[in-house]
Amino acid sequence: MRDDNEPHANPSSADDARADRRRVLGLGAAAAGGVWVAPAILSMDAAAAQTVAPPVPGSVSGFAQNCLGVNTPGVPVILTGPAPSPASVQVLSDQAGFYVFANVAPGTYSVAVLGDPFGLNIVVNAGQNTAQDVSPLC
Repeated sequence: MRDDNEPHANPSSADDARADRRRVLGLGAAAAGGVWVAPAILSMDAAAAQTVAPPVPGSVSGFAQNCLGVNTPGVPVILTGPAPSPASVQVLSDQAGFYVFANVAPGTYSVAVLGDPFGLNIVVNAGQNTAQDVSPLC
């Protein structure tokens, strides 16, 4: 085998064209045996090239109310989930009776005042607030 990068006698125009193409493409003879090696050409599916971002969190907020529907301050409100997880977080309603759970991952949850064995099932969507007033089982 001959190496197109080495000078040779009486090169044909076809040989010159092949050598020129190899130089343009960055191809060269391997050190052992003069075997031509093409550089790897990598292609990637556009979807695979994209990174997957974590879901945008949502929030849950509302008023803690007594059995008469009056907003009540200092009420423990519990958010449990996302389903089927039994994990829960607790906040206290503020002086206006308002509560908020921020940075909640999308999913299905239960929200209740402390002592309510049932709670209300809610769905938290990415980037959105889920408004839900809560009151004890009356």
